[in-house]
Amino acid sequence: MVEALCWSLFAAGVSWLFTLAWARASVSRYHDQSEEELRYWQSEAVRARDIAVQLRLERDAWSKGCTQGRKDVISVLPLLIAAQHKTTVARAMDDVSSGRN
Repeated sequence: MVEALCWSLFAAGVSWLFTLAWARASVSRYHDQSEEELRYWQSEAVRARDIAVQLRLERDAWSKGCTQGRKDVISVLPLLIAAQHKTTVARAMDDVSSGRN
C-alpha cells in the first residue's frame, strides 16, 4: 500500500513537472510572438510617420506653388488687360478706317 502511494506521489510530481515545463514553453512562445508583433507594429508606426512627414512636405510645396502661381497671374493680369485693350482699339481703328461700322 505504501509502495502504491509512493508511486502515485512520484507520478503526480512528474506530471506536475511536465505540466510546468509545457506551461513555461507556452508562455515563452507567446512572449516571443508578442515581442515580434510589437516590433512589427513599431516599424509600421515609424513607416507611417515617415510617410506623414513626406506628405506634409509635399503639401507645403504644393501650397507654396499655388501661392506663387497666384502671384504670377496677378502680376501678369495688367499686361494681359493692356494687350487686350490695344488689340480692341486697333481693331476699332481698322474698322473705322476701312469704313466698316
